[in-house]
Amino acid sequence: MTSNSAILHDSQLKKALLQRGGDVSAIGLRDLKRYYALLKQSLSDLSFSIDEAGLICDALKDYNLEDNLERIETVLPQIHDAIQRNHLDRKWRVNSEILANKLKALSPCQTLALMDATEQFWVRRQSSPNEKIQEILLEVDLLHCCDFAL
Repeated sequence: MTSNSAILHDSQLKKALLQRGGDVSAIGLRDLKRYYALLKQSLSDLSFSIDEAGLICDALKDYNLEDNLERIETVLPQIHDAIQRNHLDRKWRVNSEILANKLKALSPCQTLALMDATEQFWVRRQSSPNEKIQEILLEVDLLHCCDFAL
């Protein structure tokens, strides 16, 4: 199955693309570019320490956020539960209350961007297991150059 046919087999996505008129593939590509730009912008507004970003990636490692936007609110409890269950705050030397307050302030778009970056982190980590965590976090925009320079 080609990627175009996969899009056309998702009835909700197909309907949304058709409502925008024109070539479904061109519109899908345009919208995907917009979505990635929005994710990148949403991440640029976040500020996590190396340890906080590492904890978030650790907590969300095997979490699967389906394409149901109503499930966005489940991401933060997932992180909280993983901290409690696996003592991630001790492992990563993170004040869980401070992190929880940062996470509570996230918009739905920032939460999606966080999930996307975490998924990218684990893809990168699996393909380059010897790469420093800090470098991967920078690559996926969970860290910014100045977040660890202080």
